[in-house]
Amino acid sequence: MKRVKTSVLEEAMHALGPYCAELPTLCLRQASVRNARPTKHSDLCLRDSETYAAAIAGDPIWTRFKKARAVPATARWTENFSHKIPSQLRAVLVDRESGLFFDQVFQSYGVLADIESCLTYDDGESPVRGSARKPKPAYQLDRESEVEAELASCLTTYADAPETERQAIIAARRGQGQFRAALIDLWAGKCAVTKSRALSLLRASHIKPWREATNAERLDPYTGLLLIPNLDAAFDLGLISFTDEGRLLRSPELPDAEAALLGLKPDLKLVFVFPENRPFLAHHRQLHGFPDR
Repeated sequence: MKRVKTSVLEEAMHALGPYCAELPTLCLRQASVRNARPTKHSDLCLRDSETYAAAIAGDPIWTRFKKARAVPATARWTENFSHKIPSQLRAVLVDRESGLFFDQVFQSYGVLADIESCLTYDDGESPVRGSARKPKPAYQLDRESEVEAELASCLTTYADAPETERQAIIAARRGQGQFRAALIDLWAGKCAVTKSRALSLLRASHIKPWREATNAERLDPYTGLLLIPNLDAAFDLGLISFTDEGRLLRSPELPDAEAALLGLKPDLKLVFVFPENRPFLAHHRQLHGFPDR
């Protein structure tokens, strides 16, 4: 099938990664046809697509697509937007749970909502409008997707590294993903101090440093805290710590003015302290020179 050139925007999308540009553009443009005349330019249709929004945001949507649960379907559209011309066909796989599709011709991914208007499943049934769930925004990714997204990023970053080095880095990265996932479960997806639910911002802080922990401790959620970035950085550097009751301790190396700018108010405290946290909190206080309390 001859590939339709839509615009320079399509080429820009393909440069950003494996995002499907053509199908969303064609299907959304076809949906805008009135009296066999397109009411939208292809550029505008592409900009209106959720696939394009994901590409611009750098959202690795392919990490959420599961081929094992995908079903075959056919995208049907008319290239000149006239019903007198036979429809063009494209084979796709649809993962309804993630709200994504896979273009089997160009080996690229897109958001299912963008092509629903021209989609037919191979069993002959047409999709129910609005039935497919849109992909979750980054802060709502499930635990499995978060681990996979981290792994995909790691593979890209270290693509040119020696194989033994890559495997060691990937193994460590996967462990961090599991650790963060366990912390999200333990703290109900909220910062352990501020109760913020902005998961894309929350950091998995190790109470006991990674280099000093055993393999079991490295994945034990009680050796960590889920914290917003400023608290995570200050805690990791030993500029703050916590008592066994959860009260914030501040290092003399962090002046009052700087603490205020960072939002480190004296009344901040952990929302809860698990008994299993206390030995690790004591280790953190000792490591960074805080009085044992």
